[in-house]
Amino acid sequence: MGITRITWVECMPLEHLSEKGKTALEKAVELLLKHGVSDELEAYYLLVKHEKTLGYPVTYEFVIEALRIAEARRMAMYTARAEAKAAV
Repeated sequence: MGITRITWVECMPLEHLSEKGKTALEKAVELLLKHGVSDELEAYYLLVKHEKTLGYPVTYEFVIEALRIAEARRMAMYTARAEAKAAV
């Protein structure tokens, strides 16, 4: 049985996050990119493990938002690399 994606959680609106929450979200995104995590369950375990470092409570909404941002950045990096290769 494989891991199922958590689809019932909506992304949290960033305007409702405090400055502390936004900083924690940025740290969470960096952690996800550093460790190459793209699965919700792996991301949840990683972020819970680093919850004290983040200084913000890790909820599913927080994990989903961090994953969404990390995936967008990962895709942007891949696109930039592909465009650079095509230009050569």
